[in-house]
Amino acid sequence: MKIYSGENIRNVALVGHGHAGKTTLASAMLFTAGAAPRLGRVDDGSAVTDYDDEEIARKMSISVGAAVVEWGKAKINILDTPGFNMFVHEAKMVLPVVDAAIVVVDGVAGVEVVTQRVWNYCEEYKTPRLIVVNRMDRDRANAERVLESLIKSGAMDSLGRRAQLMEVLDKAMDRAQKAQRDAESGQHGLFGVFQQDDAEAGNEKLPNVPDWDEHTRLTAEKEILGFFISGHPLEKYKDKLQDLQALSTADLAGWKNSTGKDETIAIAGIIANVRVLKSKRGDFYAQATLEDMSGTIDMIVFPEAYKRIGDKVKLEVPVLVKAGVRIEEGTNPKITAAEIMPLARTAIAGKR
Repeated sequence: MKIYSGENIRNVALVGHGHAGKTTLASAMLFTAGAAPRLGRVDDGSAVTDYDDEEIARKMSISVGAAVVEWGKAKINILDTPGFNMFVHEAKMVLPVVDAAIVVVDGVAGVEVVTQRVWNYCEEYKTPRLIVVNRMDRDRANAERVLESLIKSGAMDSLGRRAQLMEVLDKAMDRAQKAQRDAESGQHGLFGVFQQDDAEAGNEKLPNVPDWDEHTRLTAEKEILGFFISGHPLEKYKDKLQDLQALSTADLAGWKNSTGKDETIAIAGIIANVRVLKSKRGDFYAQATLEDMSGTIDMIVFPEAYKRIGDKVKLEVPVLVKAGVRIEEGTNPKITAAEIMPLARTAIAGKR
């Protein structure tokens, strides 16, 4: 390999969730650039960047693997990073020193937990990045759904407001499909696609549309990731919950005894995972989880209570629940709901 001056050397990190295909992409880049005689595969242990015996045996990256390709007048150092939670610190270590990151997203699974984490690392270190939606040859792969999940999870907030990005998503997909047709016709290669002149797109402005409200934004984050990123629906009610003397799931975790027959506590949260069931007597009841800022707790709405509050079990807003607490040996505490009311409408005694 010839000697390159600093301005012709690029360091690029491949980051993303485990099994998104980062190592396979690195192998494809090496093969396309002529740096490897054949396309390496993770399954048979021939991938260049997974050379450790443990990595080959486990079919997963556990440390940063490096490879070098020459393309045009540039030398590109490819850093293939692990994508599993226990090893993702390796990705964080390389991001401050690379010129750019390629965020690899599984075309079927979409945005996953580590996808969001590495994107946040890129934000922290102001690392330029592009997204590669991988595994598009798999059943149920959907590039548009992946981009939608990136927008909803907040991973693309640096590019504009989420409502704006959703507004132009269809146009972006049309452009991407045109670029793919150009690539298939031989107008540019794997690396050349990043060098094409896109002045027209660069000069366009995002539409001036109203941004999502807090409820829409947080609901979208929970839908994609299973947890909230940019805040929590209960945050704005902290003072109110203190006035209501509401307990948290963390408070109840330390309880040793159940409440008395007619005794109730107050607890606030978001109701999720609702299952409406039928008892042996033919009466409806519900099982669900209540999530607050410190955790979750199982909630049961028995038939008698369900007749009164069944319609409120499916509320998608923060609620205040008055409930009993059941402690059974060998299990976590559960609450038995007696009343459910939207937190925004809950009055505090003595206040108007």
